[in-house]
Amino acid sequence: MTVSRNGATSLTTPVPELADVLHSLGHDCPNGCARASDELGATVWATRTGLPAMDRVEPTLVVVDTSASLAPPNRSYNLVQFVDRCARTDGIRVRERRTSDVSTNPIAP
Repeated sequence: MTVSRNGATSLTTPVPELADVLHSLGHDCPNGCARASDELGATVWATRTGLPAMDRVEPTLVVVDTSASLAPPNRSYNLVQFVDRCARTDGIRVRERRTSDVSTNPIAP
C-alpha cells in the first residue's frame, strides 16, 4: 500500500497464470496445456528453478494455487496432472499447492 496526498492507494501486482509462466519457461506445446490452464483458472503460487548438482539436473518446479478454481477438486487435480505430464518434456514439473506449503508463523505481522 502506498500513501499519497490524496489518501492511501493500493498497488496490485498482476498474478501470473499457469499458461503464461509455462510459456515464459519455454513450454509452448500443441497438446492443450493453455486450454487446461484456462479451465483450471489457477494462479502460480511459486516457481523454483533447480540448481544443477554434480550429477543431477533438478527440474523447474511450478506450484499452482487451485483454491480459487471453479473446477471441482477432482477435475482440477486431473488438469494439474495433465499439464505436469506434458511439461515434463521441457524439464518443468507442475504441482498443486498443499495446505502444508503455507507458513504458519504466529510471530510474523
